[in-house]
Amino acid sequence: MNMPLHHIRLVAGIEIRPPVESARFMLEHDQARRLSEPVADDLAACVPQATQAHLCIVGSLFEPGQILSPNRAPWNAMIEVGRLSQTFEPGVTAIGCHQGKAARDELAPFNRQPDGLFLCLPLLLGLDHSHASELETELEKTLFDQGGLKPPSLGTLHELTGLEPVHGQLMTLIDLMALTKMQLAAAGLDAFWAPVEHALLQPEQPFNGGLPAELNLQWSTDQQRFEIEFLTFDQMQSNAQDYALWLRAFRQTTALLDTHWIDWHCSNRTCPIEAQHRWLSETGAASQGDPSRVWIQQLDGPGLVAYTTIDQGRLRHFYPLTGKSVRALQQHFLEQGKTLLRSNRFHERNGRLMAPE
Repeated sequence: MNMPLHHIRLVAGIEIRPPVESARFMLEHDQARRLSEPVADDLAACVPQATQAHLCIVGSLFEPGQILSPNRAPWNAMIEVGRLSQTFEPGVTAIGCHQGKAARDELAPFNRQPDGLFLCLPLLLGLDHSHASELETELEKTLFDQGGLKPPSLGTLHELTGLEPVHGQLMTLIDLMALTKMQLAAAGLDAFWAPVEHALLQPEQPFNGGLPAELNLQWSTDQQRFEIEFLTFDQMQSNAQDYALWLRAFRQTTALLDTHWIDWHCSNRTCPIEAQHRWLSETGAASQGDPSRVWIQQLDGPGLVAYTTIDQGRLRHFYPLTGKSVRALQQHFLEQGKTLLRSNRFHERNGRLMAPE
């Protein structure tokens, strides 16, 4: 009876210069095979024991968020397409696309054009369990310090893709996670990494991490998503500065979750959320203002907070839950015949959001 193989997840991280419009991020089968040869040589030169395993390489360049995603990462598809589930022989398998179409959705970059200048080529080592621990230890000890991609690998990548690589580095998946967290820390955002790390490493456990501004985040082990209690300014009963910090924490957290294709869902105890989950609406104080107008509420830091209009003699505040919600809300107001007023102020009184007088 064949035992399932052990799979070691690696990446070749490649820093590039801004790509030209004609650059390619997916390689055809023969091109992927050409690139796999020098990359396999670089891995073997750094860790000779890796030649005892079967190396699978995908000829697609992914952003780190897709590699570090519980839903969009290519690993399971690589095992299936590369036939690395049960038996193996030492060697190399290269997986490319056919006429621009990948064998599985997970083997293609989610974005047609990357947002950043650091891309990842996924590598998978398949071997039996008896040798896995020793090889993993050696890879973790050696790869990040000594596993630079050499000119033949970088030159082949440039020739096949049109990308101009600055540097290439072989690393383990843990190395990539540590590098991502370090980059977030340099931007002052490392406090928002905890939910991503939880979804990747402890998806069957509840989330107990604390987030800035006391943002309430719960992990649903059944639905494998984060449940977020969205609070309006009136509900928080705080000052504008504190609410700006809370809203920033909400947006930073959800943006990072979206980058890693981690699902999240908002709820509110008293306010309805639109059916497609694009915005929350809240009924506010009585008002005799013009019901045909919509005021933009903005704060320093997060910028747009909410839209305020008047409906049946009462204020209604609309809070967009995502960046894409803004356009949807504006279209919603347009269909209602309302006029969107350009305003860069935040109108509040005694802890309640108001309309301008």
